Amino acid sequence: MALENEILPFLQWLLPTLNVGMGALLKFFAVSAILAAVGFFISYLYCAARYGPAEGFYIVARVAAGILGDDLPSFSLRRTYAVARLAIQESIRRKVLVAFAVFVVVLLFAGLFLDQQSDNPARIYLDFVFGTANSMIFVLAIFLSTFSLPSDIKNRTIYTVVTKPVRAIEIVAGRIVGFTAISTGLLVVMGLTSWLFVVRNLSHEHSVEISEELKAQLEQLQASGKSSSTIVGVTSRDSHHRHEFTLGSNGLGNTDIKMGHWHSVRYDKDSKTVKVGPHQGMLLARVPKYGQLTFFDRQGHPGQGISVGKEWTYRSYIEGQTQARAIWRFEDLERADFQNGLTLELNLRIFRTHKGDIKQGVQGEIEIFNPKSNAVYVRSVPRTFTAIEFISQELTLERKIKAIDRNNSVKEVDLFDDLTDNGKLEIRIRCAHPGQYFGMAKGDLFLRSGDRPFTPNFIKGFVGIWLQLLMVTSFGVMFSTVLTAPVALLATMSNVVLGFFAKSVSDILTGESQGGGPIEATIRMFQQLNLTAELELPALAESTIKRVDNTLLGSMQLLSEAIPNFRSYLESANYVAYGYDITGNMLLQQTLIAVACVFVVSLVGFVLLKTREIGA
Repeated sequence: MALENEILPFLQWLLPTLNVGMGALLKFFAVSAILAAVGFFISYLYCAARYGPAEGFYIVARVAAGILGDDLPSFSLRRTYAVARLAIQESIRRKVLVAFAVFVVVLLFAGLFLDQQSDNPARIYLDFVFGTANSMIFVLAIFLSTFSLPSDIKNRTIYTVVTKPVRAIEIVAGRIVGFTAISTGLLVVMGLTSWLFVVRNLSHEHSVEISEELKAQLEQLQASGKSSSTIVGVTSRDSHHRHEFTLGSNGLGNTDIKMGHWHSVRYDKDSKTVKVGPHQGMLLARVPKYGQLTFFDRQGHPGQGISVGKEWTYRSYIEGQTQARAIWRFEDLERADFQNGLTLELNLRIFRTHKGDIKQGVQGEIEIFNPKSNAVYVRSVPRTFTAIEFISQELTLERKIKAIDRNNSVKEVDLFDDLTDNGKLEIRIRCAHPGQYFGMAKGDLFLRSGDRPFTPNFIKGFVGIWLQLLMVTSFGVMFSTVLTAPVALLATMSNVVLGFFAKSVSDILTGESQGGGPIEATIRMFQQLNLTAELELPALAESTIKRVDNTLLGSMQLLSEAIPNFRSYLESANYVAYGYDITGNMLLQQTLIAVACVFVVSLVGFVLLKTREIGA
């Protein structure tokens, strides 16, 4: 999983800083103020055109004063609960529970099209259940929230509600709460079903067929309790794979890694059999510790990585058999998190300029450098490894490690006592083969500080879906206050789509994505030009097009700032599928964004419904 967007510490993300800029809190108030000003200005223009400038201003001021002075202070939770209960009953009458039946049917037939023999079946199963649940709950939330209120207004059943002492804000909030409650119930059942589906399909057992040779080795182990050599065997074939295993002199061992997991193995002297434990490493929640990435160029000077011409510039590359290095600097390392040494995970990419030795693979070297300037031990003895692409590669550096001092003498030292400086550590990687390149980004190497239980992490992944459900429902109810059902449906879906591509708009404005705005991109398409080619237009026409594009993109950027980035919520599912722990910091940021979004959207929906009542 590519870690393109760094998750900032909560306070650094929330408050204004030099590195982040405005911060989420200040940006929220700024965007809210701009939206409020634009909304009141448009309302005034409409009323002024209809009733005259003076009367229009009086109407808008009277509505604003009534909202702030009467409606909001008189908000009642009891009446809101009554509206929410009515929305739940209405949803049940519309047979929304059929959605769960459809979800179960999809899971029952999932085994026909999921690749159970893939290199990582857990990732496939988790991607499937999260993607299916997310899509179905999205559709359910959009249809429920956008069709209910327009239908009530069209059928005039809304008058049985508004004739009661129920305010517009309570109607909007009650429907949001009601539709969210019924969708949440379905989501909880979907989550439980998904968990059972994943755990049941990934659960498997292996046995060991004891050959005569293995039997003799085991008897020798039982008789003496020691073995001159490691015992090697093969498990049975289950779930489309088998494992090779090794047993040590103590009768304990492990299998090799196949399909993203391994098993513990134990020789039972009483039954004279080899017991294979449950799978490990398949359903987990790793806790990564990331560092800051810098590069040395081919002469060994601080610089940048090389571009090898790939369109995706996420990774930079270092040239093999030169002084080029990739350097990760870690801080705040705690001894308690790495009692048995440093466990590294690598996700390197390889760019080959020639075939090389296919059997040997592309070799690399990894070193630990002491960041302390006057340290006795400067670096560890380089450790050679073979780079493996497209899968996570795990390396363990023991606490007792051989290091090189200032006199180039080698001695075994303690990793934390002699090669770190107050929790600071440097890890350097180089490519050892000429003509080959290693590609890497910040998230392609991290220290694994521990694992957390899978089930809580799975629940946090579904919390991300629930937060999306909450925001989509709010948008649907807001648009349904003034639009017909089909138009409200289209408007809600457009907001969700814009939320998914909000970052693309920002990248075009900042120049990170080439190709220009919508008008320039259309011209390039008709002229069959690539993203970097010059436009075949006069200078005046080209500058005019760019100005218009910047204006359009600026408006879209402002709109995208007011809409939550739905793509970031999908990262929760990716974290679970790729076996990473969803941090409380990440979940807190997503929750705060969702709460702020629902609060603002509810107020906008209330104002729109209030205005519609006045206009009627």
